[in-house]
Amino acid sequence: MTVFCDLDGTLLDVSEKFHRIYSHLLRENGHKPMGKDDYWRLRRGGLKTCDILSWTGAESLLARYESGFLERVEHPEWLAFDTIFDGVPGLLRRVRNAGRVVLVTLRRDPHALAWQLSHTGLAEHLDLVLSGHDPQREAWQVKVGLVREALPDCDFSASWFIGDMATDIRAGKALGCRTAAVLTGMGVEDSLRLLEPDFILAGINDVATTVGL
Repeated sequence: MTVFCDLDGTLLDVSEKFHRIYSHLLRENGHKPMGKDDYWRLRRGGLKTCDILSWTGAESLLARYESGFLERVEHPEWLAFDTIFDGVPGLLRRVRNAGRVVLVTLRRDPHALAWQLSHTGLAEHLDLVLSGHDPQREAWQVKVGLVREALPDCDFSASWFIGDMATDIRAGKALGCRTAAVLTGMGVEDSLRLLEPDFILAGINDVATTVGL
């Protein structure tokens, strides 16, 4: 059995990093940011960045905000604010006793990714790390391509694809895996349900019961 896992919002809680970058960029440009709870309520409600900025009258910052966000979101200074969800190391050990864990992420900077996986201790719990970014293809297609290139002989019918976004569910279904959506990231539950994953879980730790570990 192979369990393919997304990273951000699935294994890692990125909410603190996202809110800190948002707050930094707004203050840097003379705007008052909203609190973390309100910010995440809007993000998890499916609002686009331009709509979130409009809540504080900062919609004119959109272009500068998006470029500033991309400059920071994978920099170690900001990655240090990400934390592993409770119970994840133990869960990954249980999965590896029954098979293997493959991380599939769309991170742009492989060196920053390697640093974070080492820094958080996640690296020791992963059998394989697949990462790539291609703006010419849809995100789910990039994930499918990464997996098929690295593991052409994988028994996908006996495997799982787990993540917090529609990208993960679409990739898993395209590969022929069973799929589970977790509600700890930015995916909107109603939108995830429309994709008909095999399971919708409160968080990654519910995977053990679902898979039968």
